[in-house]
Amino acid sequence: MRLMQAYVLGTFVSGIDTIYLFLSHQESVYQRYAGAGLDANDLGLIMALSIPMSYYLLIENKGWTVWVYRIQLILAGIAILLTASRGATLATLVAVSIVPLTQARLTGRQRIALILTVSLLVYGALLFVPSSSWERLSTLPSEFAHGTLTGRTIIWKAGWEIFRAHPFLGIGANAFRLIVSRVLAEPIRLDQSLFLPPAPPAHNTFLSVLVEQGVIGFAVFCALLGVLAVSLRAMPPFPQRLWIVSFGVWVVGVSSLTWEMRKPTWFFFGLILAQCGSMAWKRGTQRHSSALAKCQLKRSARLTTVNAIDSV
Repeated sequence: MRLMQAYVLGTFVSGIDTIYLFLSHQESVYQRYAGAGLDANDLGLIMALSIPMSYYLLIENKGWTVWVYRIQLILAGIAILLTASRGATLATLVAVSIVPLTQARLTGRQRIALILTVSLLVYGALLFVPSSSWERLSTLPSEFAHGTLTGRTIIWKAGWEIFRAHPFLGIGANAFRLIVSRVLAEPIRLDQSLFLPPAPPAHNTFLSVLVEQGVIGFAVFCALLGVLAVSLRAMPPFPQRLWIVSFGVWVVGVSSLTWEMRKPTWFFFGLILAQCGSMAWKRGTQRHSSALAKCQLKRSARLTTVNAIDSV
């Protein structure tokens, strides 16, 4: 819980900075805004991952602290729209699915508060988000149907050709940028002094691992994800749905980002392991307490029997 709170509270820094940069007309890239010196797409996914956590903390807490999480949800939504990240927007649609999945837990007062939060989010989006962001996000269907997803599909095809040449052991860690620039029809140079763009990353975490580590490394990575997914089965329903939704947010988000080495990825994995570990510890404690109670009950019964015999 404390780790989730730390993550959610940390998003206030970049979220508020994003709004400040928008109000001061300081673009991260053309007509897109991202605070704390972050890439707009990275910030969008960081914010999208915070939505299920913030909602979970909102339901699990009482008092004035719930307003912190309500404000954070509004701030996260506005920041994602200001980044104009299409991948983060899709991940956000997955994130908000936690609401219908957990609506049975909501009281009448919580449902009213949730409607109020959504209303404030819509008002904030209309107030802060510029038309350029809406226009960029509206191109998502056409990009899927006929576009290249801002050149991503071209990079993916080049990455697939590299994988076919090195299928088992891959090309080595962090080598995608260098090698793919040689495979592209128009190689991208690494010399920044000539004001040329850097060699592109994979823009897909799974493809990046597959190309750099080969089938063997990709199998290890998938095994890690499989263990995390299976570990969710032992959780209570509400935390289980939280992490299932968060897992979906991460999968959708990293399908257009290179995030296998990023801190939010491993922080998210660590949170799942931490909760699984705490559940196992609680079950062990409960079994120990139950066994101790049974031993005490048997001992009490024996003492009662002995006292009855002495009385006779």
